[in-house]
Amino acid sequence: MSKAGARVKQAQKSERPSFYVAEETSCNAYPAEWATFVEDCLDDLTRPSECANDEVRNPQAEPNGLHKTHRIHWINSRMEDLRDAIEALGKEQYGEDFHLSVATVDKLKKYYHRCVHAA
Repeated sequence: MSKAGARVKQAQKSERPSFYVAEETSCNAYPAEWATFVEDCLDDLTRPSECANDEVRNPQAEPNGLHKTHRIHWINSRMEDLRDAIEALGKEQYGEDFHLSVATVDKLKKYYHRCVHAA
């Protein structure tokens, strides 16, 4: 709190007050290393489609304007179960501080990760 108070006092003295410090990150920011780990786990724990036609186009074009395609990876389990498996692997690798929510898993899914819905 004392750092915040000092920052406010200093910002009020300047011509253009700014309360933002470039080096700061959000207290709930997800570490990039963990995000990469979760993305890799999603690739490993999902099933690539057997059908050659099951490819989807990357929505992000490359600099040359082309869109790469990627084989669909089917998520055959509930998101909660997938999260639990990834979280267990993460705790093994990064320690007890590693945490993961279903919302974070959903946010980190790539365009080619698809859920299998039972009819």
